[in-house]
Amino acid sequence: QRIAGLSAEERARGVLAVEPGHESLARLDANLALNSLPQVKVVRAALAAEPGTAHLFHVQLGDDQQAYSLMPESGATESETVPVTTLDLLAAQEDLS
Repeated sequence: QRIAGLSAEERARGVLAVEPGHESLARLDANLALNSLPQVKVVRAALAAEPGTAHLFHVQLGDDQQAYSLMPESGATESETVPVTTLDLLAAQEDLS
């Protein structure tokens, strides 16, 4: 599925996408390739208050198979273990200021 274009400013400075879910990550990568968006850097991680790992629960929301939650009470029956970082750590690692 083609997505709306990025502004000239966004293309010039790049885009950082954070996606923890395996299935969503695969779809994002496919869309980035389809739309020729090499300036988008994808980080496979969840964002939370503390770094480490977490269970990312797959939540069924109608036809949306890419609904996720880090909260176990979400009613999900499947999960995957994902890396977790904080926004501050990610900003420092990516030299964002």
